[in-house]
Amino acid sequence: MIAEPARTGDPYDAVVVVDDGTDPAALAGRLPGTAGAAGWYSQTDRRTTLGDQTFLSRAIGGDPADAGFVVREGRPLRAAGEAIAGYGLLHRFGLQLGDTVTVRAGDTPLTLTIVGWYSETEDSGELLMYRAEMLPGVAPDAYLVSAGPGGTPGTLAAALRERLGPDVTVHAREADPDDLGTFTVAMRLLALLVLVVSLANLAATLLTGSRERSRTLGVLRTVGFTVRQTLAQSATGGAALGLAAGIVGLPIGLLLLHVLTNQVMIGIGAGPGLTVPPSGALLAATVPATVLTGALAGILAARRLSRTSASKLVRWE
Repeated sequence: MIAEPARTGDPYDAVVVVDDGTDPAALAGRLPGTAGAAGWYSQTDRRTTLGDQTFLSRAIGGDPADAGFVVREGRPLRAAGEAIAGYGLLHRFGLQLGDTVTVRAGDTPLTLTIVGWYSETEDSGELLMYRAEMLPGVAPDAYLVSAGPGGTPGTLAAALRERLGPDVTVHAREADPDDLGTFTVAMRLLALLVLVVSLANLAATLLTGSRERSRTLGVLRTVGFTVRQTLAQSATGGAALGLAAGIVGLPIGLLLLHVLTNQVMIGIGAGPGLTVPPSGALLAATVPATVLTGALAGILAARRLSRTSASKLVRWE
């Protein structure tokens, strides 16, 4: 999600702030010649009311194609009178695509038809966007510029400062503006904790099984089983357990990941279906990895017993 900011409502790489005393039209005219800039759009924020409740709305100017918001359902914003809404706004007011709403953006009444919804993390996804033509004569708050292929927010911001001069405020897009990185780290730590607990349970199960089979191992040793054969037997049992865990646990884990992440994304207003499942290569490697881990755990669990004399194993209590 962080690597693709457009998926969370940030389809830009640098912000050019329209300060007091700056001519917005002249500023917009100088943006297209910036090295590394692929496109730009403007935005104007307004506190907006629907009934007696308030939320944030945003007027979008410039070429609609350059405002590359990822619309999850419906279609992008194209003309005056249309709007796209964050998932959190739809959920809060019980709206659906195709609904027409009358709101007041600042002092300006607007009648808008919702044509799509997108994932947005700002203001818990409670944001409504429409074309800047709906607010005639209102200067934008900022211009948001996207970089071309291979560009970065830092290099684009530097190019904008060089072209526009030191009097214009330019900010590079933050790598993690809405603390999504914290959420990602927390999920990875949770996955690591589950993995450690699973490995501990696997080791305990195999160790207990080896101890319970100690007399059997002793009998096998007396009829000619070598240490290597004893370890191979334990490794085979551990690999079988790892195979079963991979075949059964992988689909259940993917299902739980889907359900958990959807609930989290809905809770922050971004909407369901935002996270990307693990890659096919990672999934393909999971089952062999669990088999190998089970085999190694089986060897470690039986290593001490395999080196114990057959007479002691037979008398094991």
